[in-house]
Amino acid sequence: MSRENFSLFLIWQIFILGNVILLSPKCRSNISKLNSQRYQMNLIKKLKRNENKIAAICCAVLSYFLLQLITQTLVISLPLSIVAGSIPWLKSISQERKKQKSIQDAWPEALDHINSAIKSGVSISEALSNLAERGPIVLSPLFKEYKSQVKLDGNLELALKNLCTSTQDPIFRRLTQTILLVRNVGGVQVGLVLRTFTAFLRNDIAAKKEIEMRHGWISNTARIAASAPWVLLIFLTFQPQTRHAYNTVTGGFVVLGGSMLILVAYLWMNKSAKQSTGQ
Repeated sequence: MSRENFSLFLIWQIFILGNVILLSPKCRSNISKLNSQRYQMNLIKKLKRNENKIAAICCAVLSYFLLQLITQTLVISLPLSIVAGSIPWLKSISQERKKQKSIQDAWPEALDHINSAIKSGVSISEALSNLAERGPIVLSPLFKEYKSQVKLDGNLELALKNLCTSTQDPIFRRLTQTILLVRNVGGVQVGLVLRTFTAFLRNDIAAKKEIEMRHGWISNTARIAASAPWVLLIFLTFQPQTRHAYNTVTGGFVVLGGSMLILVAYLWMNKSAKQSTGQ
């Protein structure tokens, strides 16, 4: 039996085994529990909590069988399936970075709202509370929490310090330190200080964007350079002689050594990119 026929036979056996389990009486009784709303809510919470793990396992297994059907080479299918399993984690990290970037880009607009409110004679506490409804949408939850805390105890300093403890936003912490410092020295020049803080923040964000753009060029180059050898390997396995060579022990060591060199080169390029952009 060829490797392709064996892989298809294995997938078929897994499909049959799943149907047998689902049709068993014990499984039917367990499925009937899904009618309970509480059970469904708990199940949804567990799935959301382990969403990345489930997606990673599914990606790894599916990519392994697909690559095994294409290449029929274990030493190529296994490493690439492990890389495919990391895609959900990388996607989650990318979404978190985009969220943080959107929050960072929204701060200059929020500070403009605060400066306009102070110019019109509104107190700093009320100006911050107004951002819960009038400010950027991504910052609305933060200032809604601030507004509720101020209404609860009426203490601006305590509310800002509590939010600094709960949030991980460095810009909000810097804003809090600036506001508290101005209040401690009298608060007469609060408008001027906040306008100066806004100007510095805009310059800082512009510099960070330029650094991230340069780092992105080098990182994308590193990704292309790391993926090119694997694409070439997949095309080489279309030839029976090459496929047979990589299925030997020597071929496995060659692929393993090449994988380690690619990993080291990729990490080194990313580190070099961070150092060059940092300078």
